[in-house]
Amino acid sequence: MSREDKKTKILKAAELAYAEEGSNFSLRTVTKLAKVNVAAVNYYFQSKTNLLEIMAERIIGKLIQNQMENLEQLRRKETFTIQELVAAFVQPFFRFEEEEDEFESRSKLLGILLLDKSPEMREVFSLKTIEVDEQYQTTFQVLLPHLEADELEWRYKNMIGLIINNVSELLPLKELETLEMKEKNERVMKWIIQFATAGLIN
Repeated sequence: MSREDKKTKILKAAELAYAEEGSNFSLRTVTKLAKVNVAAVNYYFQSKTNLLEIMAERIIGKLIQNQMENLEQLRRKETFTIQELVAAFVQPFFRFEEEEDEFESRSKLLGILLLDKSPEMREVFSLKTIEVDEQYQTTFQVLLPHLEADELEWRYKNMIGLIINNVSELLPLKELETLEMKEKNERVMKWIIQFATAGLIN
């Protein structure tokens, strides 16, 4: 097994441990799942903090990249609507490029990360998302000049709260329980875009 393969194996084991135990998971759990010793984890990641940061990057890195790419595409247009801007931000939370068998686990991990209140993960999450938040809020401000900066920030963060509640399934919807994950995500995403757009404009 190559060095990169072993590193990926440890990362996937850390994700499984995180899904089961949260950010307080033990390295012993990781080593058991990855079938490696603690020395291997220390060799590839130096510390649990570094392992958490790299794991968070795997979970949200592509999401943030897609959000920024969506924003750049909009900015190339002469004009765009609030709903298009909301959609650019929201869609990456509900669409993943993984194969079918990894789609549900990736969605679950994202939900757990969004809810994680541990200081370590909150700091990691804040550092990862600061640029995308600044860029989107600045663009929303251009389209919503009548809103004061503090109110715009409040509306923006409540849009994120709405997304978190749904991605993490804090708001279970019985009518959607029988749907496949992708179909459910598409439907919920559509509702969030409509709801958040109205909340930002009105």
